[in-house]
Amino acid sequence: MQKERLMRIWIWVYLCACLGLMPAAKGWTIETAVEEASYSSAMLLFNQQHWDEAQEKFAEFQLQFPKSRWHWAVQLRLADLESEPERAEKLYTEIIRQAEQTEWAWEARWGLANNEYGLAQYETALKQFRFIAQSRGSRKIRAMYYVGLCYLAMKNLPAAFDAFNGIAAQYPNSALAGAALAGMGDVEQERNNPEAARRYYAQYMKNYPSGELSSQVLEKQKNLNQPDTARQTPKNAGNLEAPAALHKKKGDQEIGNEKYCVQVGAFSKPEYAQILVRKLKSKGFSAYSLEVKTTDSVFHQVRVGCYNQRQLAEQISTQLTKKEALPALIVPFVAQGENAGNHGKPKPSKL
Repeated sequence: MQKERLMRIWIWVYLCACLGLMPAAKGWTIETAVEEASYSSAMLLFNQQHWDEAQEKFAEFQLQFPKSRWHWAVQLRLADLESEPERAEKLYTEIIRQAEQTEWAWEARWGLANNEYGLAQYETALKQFRFIAQSRGSRKIRAMYYVGLCYLAMKNLPAAFDAFNGIAAQYPNSALAGAALAGMGDVEQERNNPEAARRYYAQYMKNYPSGELSSQVLEKQKNLNQPDTARQTPKNAGNLEAPAALHKKKGDQEIGNEKYCVQVGAFSKPEYAQILVRKLKSKGFSAYSLEVKTTDSVFHQVRVGCYNQRQLAEQISTQLTKKEALPALIVPFVAQGENAGNHGKPKPSKL
């Protein structure tokens, strides 16, 4: 769809140049058409995860059209593509300062908060998420959820419970209502209150039997039903940020029954794998990267989840394909440090 639109724009530019036709009623000129085509071309590369080329295109666009109506959009994408966290923070902060009260400022604030959360800077991330939670719509709900995750990571259990409960009570039909239920179960498990945790996990499974967290919640329920001495240390089932949230290692021995995950990309540069990881995490997927060595190269694969049933992995694969237009591939789960080189990698994304 985006390719077709880009082609139409370039054809329009060519015809105008050849015939001297200008749709003055719309206020367009050859220059504005070239500007839109250049921006669309850069965004196409960005959506296709060709981030080297996208970064170059956005930088060229910024120099060529310094007063473009897409100025802040380009600034935001350059911040998203920045592999150095400190540099990304400066870019996001500059957008927030100069584009105050615009949609771009909200998006930059989200990028900044997500960047800080990924660096485990929970207190500073919390301030940003609480500010974003004052907005409206799905962004408000998503920020409320991350507020709960920050409080949970900081062991402020009452505040974490209130944040998750606020989503479940005020927005029961939202996409994150189920994750909030799982989050409340996590809080009760951290409080060493297994009966309450069971109730929340059971409610999650009743309402969302095919949800993204269903395999993790099932594992939590199974763990709660074991004798106290056999229970594993509680982990954050509601926290979609934790890679392989149910996986634990002791030496070279793997504990757990996870067998499948969903692979959505493979990159030669680790920083580009991390860009996709951050993007998927911001959408609520438990994404992580895995280094894969072959005889002549090294790839950094981006994977989602850790599921003990192939059916659950297939459900997530369908979500990633339909909602995110990613080339999802179900592969055997491999822990960090093991050889994943024989499982292949998906073809480049075609969005």
